Amino acid sequence: MAGWGLAAIALLIGLAATANGIWNLNKSWSSESWPSVPGKILGSEIRRTSHESRHGPGGKLKHSDMDYVVEVRYSYEIDGRSLEGNRLRFGSKSQDQRAKAEQEKRLYATGKEVRVYYDPENPKNASLITGFEGWLTNIVVPAIILLIGLILGIFMIRVTGTPQTQPDRRPDKNP
Repeated sequence: MAGWGLAAIALLIGLAATANGIWNLNKSWSSESWPSVPGKILGSEIRRTSHESRHGPGGKLKHSDMDYVVEVRYSYEIDGRSLEGNRLRFGSKSQDQRAKAEQEKRLYATGKEVRVYYDPENPKNASLITGFEGWLTNIVVPAIILLIGLILGIFMIRVTGTPQTQPDRRPDKNP
């Protein structure tokens, strides 16, 4: 039963993450042809995220990974309608070094004038940076997880779905 659960979890996570990565990729490619308007940064900050894995007796720390995400809020106007956005870019949003995040944050200081790229079909969908970043984390890794789930699923079908050969219990017709 654990094999089925592991296969299902890998399939679900892989499918959801791959679908999200493909959506980001599609939007990022589209964003390269979006029109732009002037905008203004309302605020920016760095949020620190950490991912820890604990194993062993007492929950001893085995691995810790720190990332930094620059979060922005900006305003822009389209056809006389004021809008606000918070997407910096599609794809990977984190930096692995605080210095890189600080450098990026300086580009989006509060009050700074910026170009806002928006989806003409849905102007609320906007971004400050066009294009795509993060192939590895947004496409490759989720696809590998999905593939592992598929392989586990196929393996479980073969293991549990194969009829067992039973010995022939019919009496011999030839004495």
